[in-house]
Amino acid sequence: MLGERPTEPWFSFLRDIDGSLDEETPLHILGGFVVTVIYKAQRTTSDLDAINMAHRFPGLQELAGIGSKLHKKHKVYIDPVGVAQLPENYEERLTEVFDGNFDKLKLLALDPYDIALTKLERNSERDREDVRHLAKVVPFDLDVLTSRYKDELRIYVKNERRGDLTLKLWIEMIEEQRRIVAILDEAFAAIDKAKANTEKNIQNARELFDSYLNNIFSNPAPDWERRPIGEICALKSGTTIPKSLERQSGDIPYVKVGDMNLP
Repeated sequence: MLGERPTEPWFSFLRDIDGSLDEETPLHILGGFVVTVIYKAQRTTSDLDAINMAHRFPGLQELAGIGSKLHKKHKVYIDPVGVAQLPENYEERLTEVFDGNFDKLKLLALDPYDIALTKLERNSERDREDVRHLAKVVPFDLDVLTSRYKDELRIYVKNERRGDLTLKLWIEMIEEQRRIVAILDEAFAAIDKAKANTEKNIQNARELFDSYLNNIFSNPAPDWERRPIGEICALKSGTTIPKSLERQSGDIPYVKVGDMNLP
């Protein structure tokens, strides 16, 4: 992801912002933009949440905020996050993304564990979907998630009891998701193995049958009786292929009734 180009319309939108800046502008970004554009969640988002924009770069609101010319042009916008519950040392874990694409604009994404924890208080259905997605693709070490919450966020949570319960439910949700994935993986592996064994058994049976037939006709028993086919059945001619299709020779013998009447 580092150095890659963001998808459209985000690339054109961010490039227009970059072209309007007079100074280096590092934005601390989080939310749906990071989850969808960077971590490839299968949903859309029309805003880029920036933590430090309002007080450090107030001009960005007019340039690229909701209702701005760039918003109307690209249908996406930057949203300044005024109040957000953030792990205490989140800045130490910021990672620059899409570097090399812009001159002045610097996008510094929160660590995925920190992004998840910013969703703890609101805990909407979409927040939980994002947490499930991050837990799957990162994948999350649940001990890291728990310690990050206890060491850096819990003291800032308005209702610690509720925060504790939400985290507990998240962990149970992630563990259940992993159990389901493990069951499905095991089931699909068993299906693949059964399919492979079936194909192998069919092949073995075919080879055994072919070998048996070949052995029978290559080594006839001494008591086999040899008789012309005309002595054991009535030979009658029926519809034949046109003369134009007959050939003098070929890979597959073509036997007619007349051939069967030969001595």
